[in-house]
Amino acid sequence: MNIAFEELQLGKFSLVILSGKCEAGGQYSKLYEEVFSSWKEIWLEVLTETGSPQTLKGDTFFRTEYIPVILYDGDIVGFYLGSVYPLSYSIMNEHSYFTVFTEEAKQKLQKRKIKSVMSYEYMSVPKKWRKDGLGFSIGEVLIDMGLSLRNELHCQAAVGVASIKAKVHTMAHNSGAETLVKEVSRGNLDCELVVFFPENDRLSHDSRITLLSKHLWESRVYVDRFGETQTTNKVQRKA
Repeated sequence: MNIAFEELQLGKFSLVILSGKCEAGGQYSKLYEEVFSSWKEIWLEVLTETGSPQTLKGDTFFRTEYIPVILYDGDIVGFYLGSVYPLSYSIMNEHSYFTVFTEEAKQKLQKRKIKSVMSYEYMSVPKKWRKDGLGFSIGEVLIDMGLSLRNELHCQAAVGVASIKAKVHTMAHNSGAETLVKEVSRGNLDCELVVFFPENDRLSHDSRITLLSKHLWESRVYVDRFGETQTTNKVQRKA
């Protein structure tokens, strides 16, 4: 089923930034489980096509720190998994997330004295909310939400392993990303490693994306692991 943006009500869109470890029985535990099921379904399909479904591990989801989820009247529109990583050289050499970072990429971040980065991981949009019907990419809105979250968490950069087939790398560059590594592979999926520095952020030329992004961020709700909500993130990291 395709959905045209013009037929939707802006006020029914919302942004919920879930803790990556919502406890069972809380107000948002059902949404947390729905997001997990959606993540698993979407990425099993993607990785089955590349011949590597075995690389999808539940641990990846459950180690996540933040899960920004866009909803429309309770329906999942899109989300990504995000974490904040301290950027010492030893951590970059030991943590599995950084295995696709070349020595040159690590040095580029170090030269800029980056202390921490926020990751974009597993950007996910259910089929009915994809560009063919909506007219624009929810992925671009998710990138916008991530850049705002990066700033609120006082991270000096955001990084992502961007799928080439899904044109996530193109969306990233449209939002001001720079290339860290031109060609990397995750689960046999051809990707580009990108970095977003705040001074390079660019707004979309599509008024629908800027309108939706503004509405979502201004009405965002954070949910902690106990299901308690707040409108700003109290656990902000200082630069």
